[in-house]
Amino acid sequence: LSPKIHTRTLQQMDGEGAPVFVLRGHKAAVNCVKFSSEHGKLEILSGALDGEVRIWDIETRRPSVAFKAHEQSILQVLCLSNGRFVTQSKEGNVALWDKSASSLKKPVVSFDTSAYGFCRCSVVESGGGSPLIVTPSAHQSRLLVWDFKAPAPVHKIDLSQQNPSGEKFGMINHASMWSSQDSNVVSNVVSWASESGHVGVYSLRGAKSLATGSLAKQPIMCMDVLRNKIGCLGFAGSAEGRLSAFSANFSTGEVKEHKGIQISNKGLSDLCIRSDRRIFATAGWDRRVRIFKCQTLDQLGILKYHTESVFATDFDSPSSGYIVSGSKDKSIAVFEAYKQAEKRTGGEKKTTR
Repeated sequence: LSPKIHTRTLQQMDGEGAPVFVLRGHKAAVNCVKFSSEHGKLEILSGALDGEVRIWDIETRRPSVAFKAHEQSILQVLCLSNGRFVTQSKEGNVALWDKSASSLKKPVVSFDTSAYGFCRCSVVESGGGSPLIVTPSAHQSRLLVWDFKAPAPVHKIDLSQQNPSGEKFGMINHASMWSSQDSNVVSNVVSWASESGHVGVYSLRGAKSLATGSLAKQPIMCMDVLRNKIGCLGFAGSAEGRLSAFSANFSTGEVKEHKGIQISNKGLSDLCIRSDRRIFATAGWDRRVRIFKCQTLDQLGILKYHTESVFATDFDSPSSGYIVSGSKDKSIAVFEAYKQAEKRTGGEKKTTR
């Protein structure tokens, strides 16, 4: 499904791993975590059930910023360039913030999506333009795409009209936006997953579905994808602990499951592929973070620390090997696993890629 993992180039971890360090301070469940790296400074952004957002300095392991971003639960935090970041609340409010501002009492801009649920937003930055963000809407099978400069959605994606079989998708539980290049033309596409077990990919440029299909008769809660020659490869986790590897063919419009495994009797809340396309991690309601090999879906390790459900996970760069997780137990754990190994060639130290 992806480039081979040459295990000799990765520093192996034990079957079960403990965190390198733990960040404590949130007074409510940690719903989302993201690594941010600008100007050589590594930080973690986190959002909690009580509406608080924190920015953690990895060197000091303390928050450099802590403020009340929303009145209700934070569903998502997303890092942008130039010190900006996005927050999304459960009541449907999305806000853009600037870390360099003298005060974080007010966002740079905010808008209401009228959505109330658990589908997290996703952002794409284009060269020099305003960021685009995809969000859920008040209609359970409709997604909205916003430009932060516009007061209204610039695209409306009605997924119920993109299904030739007429099956109902139910609530959209996952949406992510990314850039795809075809014939030297770069366009933005949205991948999504639904309550009915369907997944799909939609082109904003063509205003059409590129692929749609069903993976399982159970809600898909999390998903991540990789672009490839025929369309994309993806991994999806369900509310009943099932993990699927699938491909979406943009020419035929088909979604095909290549492998499915039951990894727990409890659901999966988040899934993230590392930037080197070799491994991915899942966050589970069973209190575990699991690492899998992209190529085979083999489980490589289990990261244990949390005492309650893990709601989010994210990777830093392969060279650091850091994985972060946020949990209902109010803590943030940082693990190190499958760090890129360094080997000596001809007397010189060389990083294997």
